[in-house]
Amino acid sequence: MKLEEILSSKEIKLIFMQYPLRPINQIRNIFGNNSHLIFVDNEKIFRTALGTIQFNKLFKDNCGGDTGHCTEMGNELLVSNLVVAISNLFSRSSGDVETNRIIRR
Repeated sequence: MKLEEILSSKEIKLIFMQYPLRPINQIRNIFGNNSHLIFVDNEKIFRTALGTIQFNKLFKDNCGGDTGHCTEMGNELLVSNLVVAISNLFSRSSGDVETNRIIRR
């Protein structure tokens, strides 16, 4: 993959995020585990959130069957997960990012 090679040669990390409630391994299986690839797991954080927050508070619809377009609250959860991933780039070299932060209102 040309983009991956260019970024790797310049030591630039590439961040992959999966749709909420979808397994990150679906993406990892395509790209593999390389030290310059960061995989952000949105499945676990959204499943945890759905333990205390109703589906319609996180999603406007269920266009994907088990996931949908995020509401403002759902987008805040996605962004908070991404912020943790970016922050972790400064403290570790690679791997999965997993958070247990849940937005509560």
